[in-house]
Amino acid sequence: MTLTPSRHLRRKSRGFTLTELAIVLSIMGLILGAIWTAASKVYFNQKITKSVTQTLAIAEGIKAAFPNGSIPASTGAVLTGFVIDSGIAPSDMLQPPATCASDIYGAGNGRDAAGNCLYGPWQNEVIAAWGGGFYGVGGLGAYGDSRHFEIAMASLTMTQQQCVAFLSAFVPAAVNDGLVNVYFNGAVIPVSSTTSPTAFSSCAAGAGGLLLQFAL
Repeated sequence: MTLTPSRHLRRKSRGFTLTELAIVLSIMGLILGAIWTAASKVYFNQKITKSVTQTLAIAEGIKAAFPNGSIPASTGAVLTGFVIDSGIAPSDMLQPPATCASDIYGAGNGRDAAGNCLYGPWQNEVIAAWGGGFYGVGGLGAYGDSRHFEIAMASLTMTQQQCVAFLSAFVPAAVNDGLVNVYFNGAVIPVSSTTSPTAFSSCAAGAGGLLLQFAL
């Protein structure tokens, strides 16, 4: 007697059809795409948080280093080097001379005596500082005195999205640390705890630089 496989068993033995495989692969693609999008957002937010934390650490360190409310001009002209050599800057920002050789600020302004410089977490923005009446990009007029200092971020590749997200998170947190002005795109924007994020909508920290000006 010959046994004939049932229709169900015959269907099971021949595997998936091309249509079924296409559906499965499409679903997998959608799932992977959603995971990638979520992971990218988390990564971006982590970078913003780290950038804010690092920059605040520098600002707070400078203020603590000059409790009398005045930065000598001789120190202000090389404030980046002071920040590095005194250990104010977080150690993971420090870059060796070989990396700093082509930074936008050049020797003296953006480096210490050994040629080291500071990079933010995106690894495409150079961080520098001035004070004591010596000012960098923009020269913010009456605020360029011994009672104020500037932290500058310059990058040829920082995107508008990065810049806007950074300022939107940084400004509210930094006002209590003495942040008074933000400079970008040729304009000075006075800031306060109520400054709307829309004020930064055109921010692009490119070759012109992004300056954060603080009062001691």
